[in-house]
Amino acid sequence: LSFGDQILDSAFGGGLLTGSINELFGPASAGKTQLALQLSLQVQMPFSMGGLDG
Repeated sequence: LSFGDQILDSAFGGGLLTGSINELFGPASAGKTQLALQLSLQVQMPFSMGGLDG
């Protein structure tokens, strides 16, 4: 699953693996909720836009 951001995708080898559990952690105001919201939208996007067509 693509993050929708080239830098994050590069850092994670192309995105997150599907079918696995991933944990976001870090200090307050680091952007954890924003990233989780972005990923929840990304999975609903069509394959042509890097989503999972869900």
